[in-house]
Amino acid sequence: MQNRQILLALLLAMTVVLGQSCKTTVTGPEGQTSAIYQLGKLSAEEPAGITAVYQAAEKALTDLELSISQKTKDELSATIIARDSQDKKVSIELLAVTTDTTKMSIRAGSFTKARRIYQKIHDNLQ
Repeated sequence: MQNRQILLALLLAMTVVLGQSCKTTVTGPEGQTSAIYQLGKLSAEEPAGITAVYQAAEKALTDLELSISQKTKDELSATIIARDSQDKKVSIELLAVTTDTTKMSIRAGSFTKARRIYQKIHDNLQ
């Protein structure tokens, strides 16, 4: 009986660990990978400097009528924290990979919301 409980606990633990690593890939119009959503975070790289991506992200949040509560930026990284109409936290973190490439991470509570914010930021950069 004890072996059965140990086996059941091990199986449950493996299910939890493996279930957390699911990811969704967002593809662009040409079929290339543009972003990956994993563990509640949408990650993407934009071929633009951190200042341009920061301004595009700030405008996207404003356009989507999210309330920006905190923002910080320097030449290497930036963070914007906002709240939606249900007072849920939305955070965007930027990291300057090179002078012309910025890594972006969006946490918005759901894939749909994060993808919508990402698309708005991407559109603002065009």
